[in-house]
Amino acid sequence: MLVQGASRGIGLGFVRELLRRTSSELVFATCRDPDGESAAGLRDLQHEEDRLRVLKMDVLQEDSIAACAREISSSAPPLSLIINAAGIIHEE
Repeated sequence: MLVQGASRGIGLGFVRELLRRTSSELVFATCRDPDGESAAGLRDLQHEEDRLRVLKMDVLQEDSIAACAREISSSAPPLSLIINAAGIIHEE
């Protein structure tokens, strides 16, 4: 399972719920800056749950998407679910 845009808000909520509802499947969570302040909740969750894999991915960068696809395909069976929760509330 993969949740894109998982650093906070709806995406992080999806990650929490997927981990709660499943017992064995890996959950991949991607965001632009997994080391940044906005992803603190996601990092905390990763420390609690060994089935969670956090990956850096910027949906505007094709190389970033390709790197994530390679990482996921080399470490898990085909994904059973993909959720895209990335969005823009306002332009900076």
